[in-house]
Amino acid sequence: MIVLQRHLFANGICWLVAIAVCNLATIILRLNATSEQTLRFDFFTFLGGFLLQIPVIAVLAATTGTVMWSAHRTPAAVRIAIHLLFLLPAVSLVTLFYFSSEFTHQQLGIYLSVDAFSVLFTDTKQVFLNAWHDAAVLIVVNLVAAFIVTLLWPPATARLRSIAKTHLTLTKRLAILSYAVVIATVSAYPFILDNGRTAQMRYNTFPMTYAVTTWLESNRRLRTSQLQAATPLAALEPIISLQGYADKAGEPGSRPPVFLIMLEAISSDHVGFNGYHRSGITPHLDALAEDSLVFPNAYAPSNHSNYAQTSISSSQYPRRRSRLDMFAKVDYPKTLLFDVLGHYGYETALFSSQNENWQGMRRFLLTNSKIDTFFHSPDALGENIGIETKLDDAFTREKAQEFMAARSSTKPLFLALNFQRTHFPYDIDPEAPRPYQPSEVRGQFTFFRYPRSEIPRVINRFDNALYYVDAQVGLFVRFLKERGIYDDAIIIVVPDHGEAFYQNGYPSHGTSLYDAQVKTFLLIKTPHNELRGRRTDTISLIDINPSVLALIDLPSHPNFQGIDVVFGKREDRSIFMTAQGVIPADGVVNYPWKMIRCSREGERLINVEIDPSEKVDFSSQFPKIRENLVTELDAYINSQMIYYAHLANRYYQPKY
Repeated sequence: MIVLQRHLFANGICWLVAIAVCNLATIILRLNATSEQTLRFDFFTFLGGFLLQIPVIAVLAATTGTVMWSAHRTPAAVRIAIHLLFLLPAVSLVTLFYFSSEFTHQQLGIYLSVDAFSVLFTDTKQVFLNAWHDAAVLIVVNLVAAFIVTLLWPPATARLRSIAKTHLTLTKRLAILSYAVVIATVSAYPFILDNGRTAQMRYNTFPMTYAVTTWLESNRRLRTSQLQAATPLAALEPIISLQGYADKAGEPGSRPPVFLIMLEAISSDHVGFNGYHRSGITPHLDALAEDSLVFPNAYAPSNHSNYAQTSISSSQYPRRRSRLDMFAKVDYPKTLLFDVLGHYGYETALFSSQNENWQGMRRFLLTNSKIDTFFHSPDALGENIGIETKLDDAFTREKAQEFMAARSSTKPLFLALNFQRTHFPYDIDPEAPRPYQPSEVRGQFTFFRYPRSEIPRVINRFDNALYYVDAQVGLFVRFLKERGIYDDAIIIVVPDHGEAFYQNGYPSHGTSLYDAQVKTFLLIKTPHNELRGRRTDTISLIDINPSVLALIDLPSHPNFQGIDVVFGKREDRSIFMTAQGVIPADGVVNYPWKMIRCSREGERLINVEIDPSEKVDFSSQFPKIRENLVTELDAYINSQMIYYAHLANRYYQPKY
């Protein structure tokens, strides 16, 4: 036991020094930073941030110390192998996480959480290739430094163990002091998590500080007062079987073919029919809009695809957990439009250009649900591809058309298409037209950062991709017309969320709940174009499923949280949004008011009519409106959390 204590002591000192060196690098970067996102160096703030890392250091010391102790009497070759196979990866991963998180803070003003970093490992192959392309030198330096540290670690710990053996009394006192510091630090976490004055310790000191406090916060249970105060959302009801729903709903008035065309990352104001300055960029969408109900004020339930797309499919808000949900366990009531229409005799199909395995989306779609024909990028390229490896949209469209041409079934068809070329980095076929030039981006061009001077070129690049995707929509609509399907069909066209070009300080998507990333549009073409026109009311994309059912004279399914917006309006019903990716945030829209609660920027009250740029925080000017929206947002979050944490498992989820 004494030998084990010496190993723990020695490894603890080594990890303390290693983390302190990393922290020193952070402080140097902070002192030299010119970004608005960084704060001035404050000694006591950074000291507090350092102390909050003590439990992490203790865990690392206990892990490595125990392994080294277990190997201390083994042959030298075995000890060397253990050092290389265990210590080298440990040091590499810790430093890689640390400096990746620091790099993210330099770019976005926020550190990587444990959840956000875990996302990277859902596609290790592609992430490594992208990282090697963007930061090969840093990766090599990290690996070389880790290798050197691994070589120096044994003699360093041996010397420390010798000192501990020689100065036994001092070592015991240091051990007692260490235990006391660890206990005091852990005890301080609730204060740190709940005290707004110490928030800058969490968000602006060190990557490890942010990671551990965020992890602890995401795993806290809801307090009893929160459970009592929350008002459950009416749509969260016990699961009923599809037959039970059909017994109450009756038969549909008609069974028209239904087509849902999902587009990737297009903001409401970036298409011709909504007034984009390039009026010829989306001629086919513009033509379809003439035959459709147009909803230009449609809010996505999230700013990242794994939440936005699954929420559209299920008509459910994505806020189910306190941390990022990659659908490892879909054990709650969930019904897709595929399920309802399938039960009423439709043949169902999904053709997607993306890899639906991304963050568990395929698992969400197919758990207790059935899609007759399911096609995504691995079906064409094989399973050994990157999670974000996408197909050309022309290929996906052609596969869907071939499927339809080969059908012999007389069943009505519900087919969903997912086009992806407007996803960053907006790559299209080399032979495709590129009317907007110049479109080659100079310098660094990554998902989270590119030079502001390159914004016009990036927009040109995106617009070329949008022009290409619009052509695929046009070709598919032409196919429907040629086969005599178009007139009778319900056609829905919707992007999953928006795309930003630094309007509020962020590029691409997944980083903010400002309108550029969450406000998009919805087109609903009804049979024989019976309903047409422009609707100015604000809707949520989770309203699609109930609206489709209303068009065939069926009521909304009890598991749907959206409402029918074709024949009805949301009126005073608020819309909620959630992001749990890189920058966690929640938001509520009660047009024209919008409240955002962001882990980086705090709470902001926005009026999108008075200030469409969303630069002004109206919290102090309209405290009552702010209070009402905060109450609504809290009730939404708590009711979602309560339902999924405490109620969902009580109900039997029948198989399809």
